[in-house]
Amino acid sequence: MTLSASLKALLVAAALSGCVSAHAETFRLPEGLVLEAPDDLEITYQNVPAYDASKKVIVGWDNGKLLYLIDVTRLPQGANDAGRYLERLLMDIGGNSVGQAVNVRSKGQYPAIGGLAGHYVDYRFVPTGRERAQHQVAHFLTDARVSFTVFVSVVDVAGTGRALKDSVALLKTAALTLPPQARATAIPEAASRPAATSADMALVGRWTASRKLSDSLTVETLTELKSDHSFSGRGTFNGQTVVEYSGTWSSDGKHIDWNYLHSAPPLQERYRQDQDTIVSFDGQRLVVQSRESGVTRSLARSD
Repeated sequence: MTLSASLKALLVAAALSGCVSAHAETFRLPEGLVLEAPDDLEITYQNVPAYDASKKVIVGWDNGKLLYLIDVTRLPQGANDAGRYLERLLMDIGGNSVGQAVNVRSKGQYPAIGGLAGHYVDYRFVPTGRERAQHQVAHFLTDARVSFTVFVSVVDVAGTGRALKDSVALLKTAALTLPPQARATAIPEAASRPAATSADMALVGRWTASRKLSDSLTVETLTELKSDHSFSGRGTFNGQTVVEYSGTWSSDGKHIDWNYLHSAPPLQERYRQDQDTIVSFDGQRLVVQSRESGVTRSLARSD
């Protein structure tokens, strides 16, 4: 969820594309949240193609100057532990930062009017391979059944003092927008949970995939799917790590949905969400086909 400083000019140029301005207006997000924009915030809800051409984000302004972007993502069912999620997030960011260091400025909690509990961490870090620090605020909203992550990325240094204050003020107005029927599907009653959980739990573990490019060149990936619906992994080239990644996952037994939250080197926005179709699965071997690339991969359990 890092935002390159080189995108700043593109963001400003694209910022007026398809925007909806807000002063005390209501945002109904497709992720399942409704937000009431406070009177004193100058924010828009719009596409910013340089950030993500297919998804709208909330953009913070100050007299026409773009300050920050707010990106909301709904987490898979069962990923409701705010403390654990934010702790792992900081560990992942630290692993992809210069000196493996993250400067945590503050942490806190707040209630939202719709019955959601908000948790946040405000931090700065220098992404690997860069010289300039990135300032972000990560929020975790949950009612213990449905959870969301909200990443605030500062674009202009003038937004450093506003990112936390503005985002907390906005997210305190958060409420769920799911209609009762959709909410019943998204948040099953206890009686219907075991089947979905067992389908997910069958995939929990460490999985490897290996491919020989030639007699002397081998590419291998190791991915661990965890029971809290987070995942992490790495890719190696002849035994040397060339990519590391982490995020959240979910499965309905026929597909696996991937939401990449962090990777080094960084993924383009369009590749951060992917879905694999499960071609076959016998408990020890998993064959999947990627929706994005069309590539079929065979993974072996390595627990």
